[in-house]
Amino acid sequence: MNFRKMVFITTPVILLCIIFLGYNNSDAQQYQLEPANSVSGALTLGPYLQTIGIKIDIINLEPVNLKLKWKIVEKQLNPLWSYSVCDHDYCWSGTLPDSANLSSISVNDTGFLKLSVVSDTVPGTGLLKMLLHGISAADTLTFNVEFILGIEDHGDRRLIEMSPGNSASYLILNVRDPEYSRRPVQLGIYNSIGKKVHNFTANYGTSVISIEHLSTGIYFLRIENGTVPGVFRFSKI
Repeated sequence: MNFRKMVFITTPVILLCIIFLGYNNSDAQQYQLEPANSVSGALTLGPYLQTIGIKIDIINLEPVNLKLKWKIVEKQLNPLWSYSVCDHDYCWSGTLPDSANLSSISVNDTGFLKLSVVSDTVPGTGLLKMLLHGISAADTLTFNVEFILGIEDHGDRRLIEMSPGNSASYLILNVRDPEYSRRPVQLGIYNSIGKKVHNFTANYGTSVISIEHLSTGIYFLRIENGTVPGVFRFSKI
């Protein structure tokens, strides 16, 4: 075998390997997530609007502007809540898109993705998972929210009273608010994770509400059309 010919064949292969390895290393996008790729927020609800805002910082470690995209992979947010997703330059609210471009992050700068959720008196837990991806990087970002009602409910007992707090078959609603002498009160029953399970109306005065169809557990009776929000907590036994 001709030795010089063998060297001629081998040398380009070595050069190609060096070029290939160098290309892959330079192509990797570098960034850091703070405080982590999963964040949580919780609030105890009062009689008025409450907002949970949680965000994940994206620190650009590249020598050039960082360009990424995001895609929603899972969304479990109560439709009675208002929510939005914002980055450091733009906000998406109302019906969120399935995917979008993250605003460019400059060299040595920090961007973010933030979830904001607003509730008045609707409790429950929520989840939003987003895939953050670029040319050669991908991370799943998880946002967890929880709106909690304390031991005391937030109904105005001077105007509307519900009893008993524990029942197997019925609730008694006593409506004394003059607002409902002219129109019926619209109510909803929500389970412990904030999902509506029943709609009904009641008139001014005393009404009996059947709950025999409900499973055992904790529920919330919510006034849907009042000028002052009201929520009453009860247990189906």
